[in-house]
Amino acid sequence: MLDVALEFLNYTFLEELPLEFLYVGPFIAILQTGFYMAIYGILSRYVEPRHLATRMALQDGLSTLANIFGVLPSAAIFNSLGYYGVYTVYGAIMAVAFAYNVTFVR
Repeated sequence: MLDVALEFLNYTFLEELPLEFLYVGPFIAILQTGFYMAIYGILSRYVEPRHLATRMALQDGLSTLANIFGVLPSAAIFNSLGYYGVYTVYGAIMAVAFAYNVTFVR
């Protein structure tokens, strides 16, 4: 989500931001790698060793499917609403997902 926030800032303030602002992107990629390592660490703690490879493959597959299904409607949303609309829809979906996690996931 941080990478999308940086893209939004870059689009919104393209003329005002210094060029060095774009160097933050690789740092965010490192944080995303840490996120996946944390997911794998959680899986290895709570899943039996004989099921670990299957659960990791399932997590990777679901992450890929979520990315695909998230990208599919983006062209239609962009054509209808433009850049700000895409970021607004993304933010709303992330807020709903966050509220769901806080409320129902224990």
